[in-house]
Amino acid sequence: MYSQESQRPREIGIAVRLLWGATAILCVWTLRNLIETYRSNIFEYQVVIMSGLTAVLYIVLVSLMVLMISKGRNWARVVLLAIVILGLPIEIWRFAVFPEPVRLFPNSLVGLAILGIWGCSLVLLFTRRASIWFRKR
Repeated sequence: MYSQESQRPREIGIAVRLLWGATAILCVWTLRNLIETYRSNIFEYQVVIMSGLTAVLYIVLVSLMVLMISKGRNWARVVLLAIVILGLPIEIWRFAVFPEPVRLFPNSLVGLAILGIWGCSLVLLFTRRASIWFRKR
């Protein structure tokens, strides 16, 4: 008898690894931004705490989606698709409308890169072989 891992299409394994990598980048990027915001003394500490809690909640949600995708839950890939579809226009709009100082420009690029990785992962998750595997679950 084969295990779930041996039956899982290769595309799903690649997509899950990409999603975990993007989540790790998101964690590091968020931590860096929180530290920079705290050190700037522009905002009070309550703003930093609320931003941090929001970021942690978002990262936990995305991590849960990746975990459930790796376990073959079809609803999780649909939720992640919705997150990316909703996030992409917001990120592009923020990138285009709010010109940032040169020191903050990498933040926009990292945000777009994370969404790009998620987009590539979603393409892999919605291939024919992957869709068949998710439907069997």
